[in-house]
Amino acid sequence: LSQMEKSVNARLNLLLCRSSGLLLAQFMKERFSIPYMEVSFYGIENTITSLKKIAKFFGKEKAAEIVADEEFSKIKHKIQFFKSKLQGKKAIVLLGASRIGFMTNAFKEAGLEILVCGSQFGCSNDYEMARCILPDSILVDDFNCAEVEEIILRFSPDLFIGGTREWYLSHKFGVPFLVLPQETKPYACFEGFLHLLIDVYKEVFAPVWRLI
Repeated sequence: LSQMEKSVNARLNLLLCRSSGLLLAQFMKERFSIPYMEVSFYGIENTITSLKKIAKFFGKEKAAEIVADEEFSKIKHKIQFFKSKLQGKKAIVLLGASRIGFMTNAFKEAGLEILVCGSQFGCSNDYEMARCILPDSILVDDFNCAEVEEIILRFSPDLFIGGTREWYLSHKFGVPFLVLPQETKPYACFEGFLHLLIDVYKEVFAPVWRLI
């Protein structure tokens, strides 16, 4: 509670999820004149862009460049290996609302080809963002289990990315599945992107799928 009381002293709000935070950010801007900006720390491209936006607001552009270069150099060679293995692997992404925008960009950056992308409670802004990132992908809204089954059978993906509800259905058809929100290490920022690549690699190349 005490931290919430101090929030009115913030100089900037960072909006990570439009669905859950936009109304609050708009209220704080109107009531307390605190500006906000939309950012994402999933994927190297998104992370660097967000750091630069924040740094520009505070007049620290040079510091952001130094941090980005240092952090990326730590993982550059490792992510190159995993991206080379995942390049062109076909994926289906069915997530919640704003995740279909900022998360699919990270999976695309990982080298995956996103065939189908969808959400159960996304708004028009979420789908507009997804369409900009995935101009050639099929977008689906408010999908049910029967439709998920049809999608799997029709596209035969190398990986399914979604929530726990689709987890067992995907495995039923012998398709590797990555559950989000993640249950392992965080996927945000530079090291988080490496965690994401490792988990995707483990799912796609798990030896068990050779038996199917």
